[in-house]
Amino acid sequence: MVQPMRIPLPFILFLAAFAIFGNGPVSAGTLVLRDGTTLSGELRLAEGKVLLLPKGQAPKEFPLDQVTRVTFAADPANPAAETTIKLPTERVKSTDKDKDHQVRRILAEYFEDVDFKKRLAARYESSSYIGWGSSERPDPAVPSFCAVRYSARIVPDRTEDYTFIMEAHGQMRLWVADKLMIDNWTATAHHLATDPIKMTAGQPVDLRWEVVSGRYGFSSHLLWRSPSVTNPWIKAEAFLPPTGASEGPTATLLSPEDGLYFRAPSEIVVEAEASVKQGKIAKLELVMDKTIVGEFAKPPYKFAWKNAPAGYHKIAVKATDDQGISSTSPAISIAISGSGKDQSLPAPWGEQTIFEKKHEKHPVGLSTYVDGVFTLTKAGGQIPDNDDECHFIHQPVKGDFTLIARLSSLTPPDAFAGPLAGIIMKERLSGEGRFASILVGAQSVVFSRKVDSWGKASNNERLQPPPPGAKSIDGGYLKLQRHENRIRAFTSHDGNDWEILANDRIELPEQLFVGLCAQSRSLETPAVATFDRVSLVQGAPEMASTAKGILFRTGTFLACDVSSVKENLVYYSRVGEKQTVPIADVARLIYRPITAELAGNVPSGQTGIMLASGDFAEGEVKEINYRVVISNLVFGPRTFNLKGTEVLAIFLKQPEPAKTRYTLTTADGSTYRSATLKIEKETVGLEDATFGALSLQMPDLAEIRIQ
Repeated sequence: MVQPMRIPLPFILFLAAFAIFGNGPVSAGTLVLRDGTTLSGELRLAEGKVLLLPKGQAPKEFPLDQVTRVTFAADPANPAAETTIKLPTERVKSTDKDKDHQVRRILAEYFEDVDFKKRLAARYESSSYIGWGSSERPDPAVPSFCAVRYSARIVPDRTEDYTFIMEAHGQMRLWVADKLMIDNWTATAHHLATDPIKMTAGQPVDLRWEVVSGRYGFSSHLLWRSPSVTNPWIKAEAFLPPTGASEGPTATLLSPEDGLYFRAPSEIVVEAEASVKQGKIAKLELVMDKTIVGEFAKPPYKFAWKNAPAGYHKIAVKATDDQGISSTSPAISIAISGSGKDQSLPAPWGEQTIFEKKHEKHPVGLSTYVDGVFTLTKAGGQIPDNDDECHFIHQPVKGDFTLIARLSSLTPPDAFAGPLAGIIMKERLSGEGRFASILVGAQSVVFSRKVDSWGKASNNERLQPPPPGAKSIDGGYLKLQRHENRIRAFTSHDGNDWEILANDRIELPEQLFVGLCAQSRSLETPAVATFDRVSLVQGAPEMASTAKGILFRTGTFLACDVSSVKENLVYYSRVGEKQTVPIADVARLIYRPITAELAGNVPSGQTGIMLASGDFAEGEVKEINYRVVISNLVFGPRTFNLKGTEVLAIFLKQPEPAKTRYTLTTADGSTYRSATLKIEKETVGLEDATFGALSLQMPDLAEIRIQ
């Protein structure tokens, strides 16, 4: 008996897809139906219908009458499809990593006592010019007060007389070739020099010098000079390790990756490697902010770090060999957030109290979430006054976003206590870095931002005193929006009618931390802020125009480069060809993307210029070439440069598009409107109100909207 042949399900789906799709052009994308359903998969247009092949499912057909939108995924190989400008991710220079790549040949031994009997730690240093404050110790095992012995060999380039100079805050002494040359163990001098010493080119000479901490920190500078040496700094390459000393171990942190963000983790798995050429590894430790927080058991080195504290931390691993010499890996930065009191914050929101280093002993903030209301409590901090301290409920966001929140109450309404609360975007979860914020205080609302990591905050303030006798401050609705490198801040009483507070161009990294904050000038009286109706929408705001080009009065938009206007003709270039259109047919000349919100603020029928600041310069357009000149009765003629970033668009006439069933957007941002579509194997035919009969290639389509 013949057994029936079993055909695998994927092959059946392939046959069904081939029967429906044929060999016509297919593109990944999404389909939105009139009932709101969104479907994703491979799409193909056919006459009067859309064909969909969801992943792992049977193909489906949908008549165009059931569809409101067809969106095709951008083709990575087609640069024209990229209409959104992405900011470059800033790479922050890591001092720790730079130091690690330097040559380290000076053996430093740290002792608890000035008799050099109780050694605490040993490691190799890269320079003989060393110093640190009491809070910036080079190793977790080193106390703020210690004695240090340095050992190395030095190799001169030339045969001549050399003089060594020592500078230190405390006691110091120096041996050259086992001969004591500087002996100042009374701490009465801070700058001493040896007599000239004859040294031979290429011949190593033993050095040993000892230094004790000063009252406020540690400083040890060993310099030299000779007839040929004009720069007294000794290069790291001039040193060799001391004779017979171990080379020391190496340590490498494998995971987590640099820059990762953790929200209320139960544990963080840390993986590392350690090796040594001579001897063996005695121990491998996890270091957080220069404090030992754990020890790895044995190779392969893996450590489950439990109950990691919230904050912005630098972590590394420290390896120590059997001779007591240690080496620390380059430090990486990670951010850890808490989840609020009783773990009440809804994911992905996290919390952290952000301090400046000088204020790390200030009160820690608190946050809760109950029935849609966020409550933040924090004493200390004043961001507009360059005190980057606050309690921060946040989540990481990449790219564009819009954050809206209502500050329903802020107490106490006391200018002396200085309560502040609002919404903020920060570069880092630490008391440093760039930020932009809207903050409400006892008497005003302020847009505060820092455009340089090392700079100071600048503020736009608007007086907003509370009613007499008010027991709390009603901050109203706040909105912070990022679109590319433009930051806009708005306030509103009802969440519908928005008043712009600021519109700044700020260069920021792609990923930011965004959310709610509270702080108080007083360390005794905390600010207590409650927020509700919090909404964070990621992605670009609704756009009136996403590309530069010409918006016609019919509603058609042609992506192109506008060059000038002469004799009632608009000159433009598209795909390398120069062309013209009558200016009477043009509603707007678009030079940069415009949000729908900005475009909607322009009064109907008004002529003038939309500026990147959000302002609209009203007036009659007199000239357009590399600049635009407008004039009105109040200000007279005004000139704006079209080559810079100031002008977004020139408004000439009010667009009056007729109602059409289909709106087609192509990959370059052009938009065409048509009452009918003729879908063929490779093309879509339409009758555009401006350009008449057109035939668009299927791969060029980005979206079809159906009324």
